[in-house]
Amino acid sequence: MSRKSKGKLSMNEAAFRLLASEGRPMHYEDITGYALKRRMIQSCGLTPAQSMLAGIRREIKNKGTRSRFTYKGIGIYGLSRYGKRLAKKPRA
Repeated sequence: MSRKSKGKLSMNEAAFRLLASEGRPMHYEDITGYALKRRMIQSCGLTPAQSMLAGIRREIKNKGTRSRFTYKGIGIYGLSRYGKRLAKKPRA
């Protein structure tokens, strides 16, 4: 059974949608703050940012190259598709 409330997204789905709308990698604490502020998720504990981080890291670990997320640096996560989009950018 999911712990999310009716009408709210899972942590990972909220992170995915937020990163896609922002179009750039973000720190997991910022992802969490934006998601809470936009009411995409509901805090179900004392440390929602740690829950967000755990979910993103779990997806990367379990799905590997099929994960929607990618690690960019200390606490910074983005979408895997950023790299693909940038690689296809035509040269001037």
